[in-house]
Amino acid sequence: MKPEIVIASDFHISPEKESPIVPVICAFIEKRVLGAGAFYILGDLFDYWTGRDAHGERVLAPLFEALRSLVRSGTEIYLIHGNRDFLLTPREALRFGVAGAIESVELTLDSRRYVLTHGDCFCTRDRSYQRMKRFLRFPLTRFGVKLVPGGFSMWMARKLRQHSERVKKKKPASYTSLEDKEIEKLFSEGVDTVICGHVHKAEDRLFPCGGRLVTLSDWSDEGGWHAEYRDKKLFLRRFSMNEE
Repeated sequence: MKPEIVIASDFHISPEKESPIVPVICAFIEKRVLGAGAFYILGDLFDYWTGRDAHGERVLAPLFEALRSLVRSGTEIYLIHGNRDFLLTPREALRFGVAGAIESVELTLDSRRYVLTHGDCFCTRDRSYQRMKRFLRFPLTRFGVKLVPGGFSMWMARKLRQHSERVKKKKPASYTSLEDKEIEKLFSEGVDTVICGHVHKAEDRLFPCGGRLVTLSDWSDEGGWHAEYRDKKLFLRRFSMNEE
């Protein structure tokens, strides 16, 4: 039986060069997502994004066609902004079939409340990152990036990513981990399950209060972990390119 909803995160596709992950995603869409009612991508579909016109159409064409084919088959696609592709606008997303580019979404499935988000909002101990996040997502900053020539904006995005990776390696692991107390706030408000990515680790955890946290992995050329909702239950599953 096909799932009603499929949820994945952190594909981290390079928008400039051939990516070995693109064929994996296309196979994943064909084997696991096709036939589902909705497909939610919880951020970082791309390793970075500065504007569709700045990125190679040839490199991304197979991905865009797979997404558009999925939409034509009747599956709705929703993209939640990550920390790498937050500049992707709803208008740009619509051009390759994605219904929207949003910050988070709440679903009610069989009387249970689910919150889907990228997950970086829960890393509150890393205050420098949260300050940078607010600055980069400020409307004036976003507008300024759109005015910069495509080649230069992509150069800036690469440099920012490299700087971020260097800084991240120097930070304690607790700074890049999800803060339980932030997630527990949602549980105290009546949310039953939180699903997110960002931490690049597949885990299904039950909190003492009864709330459930499902985190999804990042993807490689071998596959990755995703969530499926079917038969009134949420499952954490792995997709592999080697499966039949």
